[in-house]
Amino acid sequence: MNDVQKMCMFIKETLGCQCPDEVFQNVEVEENRRLNIDIRLRYRINVGNRLLVYVVEVNDESFVHARLLELIFFGRDEKEQKKFNTFRLVLASPEVEGVRGIAESMFSDLDKVMDLGDSIHLHVVSPGEIDWQ
Repeated sequence: MNDVQKMCMFIKETLGCQCPDEVFQNVEVEENRRLNIDIRLRYRINVGNRLLVYVVEVNDESFVHARLLELIFFGRDEKEQKKFNTFRLVLASPEVEGVRGIAESMFSDLDKVMDLGDSIHLHVVSPGEIDWQ
């Protein structure tokens, strides 16, 4: 199994993506993409021009406090501009439980204010889950 196939399995199984299999025929992956001076994506994944996935390595909870909203806005804006159906933000952290608690709380608060709908999702995973090589 190659890296892209492993990545697709992660998207389907771990993230729960229910896109049809044909969407996964065209997967584009960018590594180490900078969104701005402070934020670098480990991966930016375009699945069939329908699903956009940002994977960010997070070392501690302070990054979540400082950058989560910015990451969501970057992804939401790209999703809307390029007409993706769904955006999934994946935070990979060795501190899964702590990061998840803060991130989900912030995401929920933002959803109450902005109504993010069903097309924007947040996931927190361990770094080993995004090591496809």
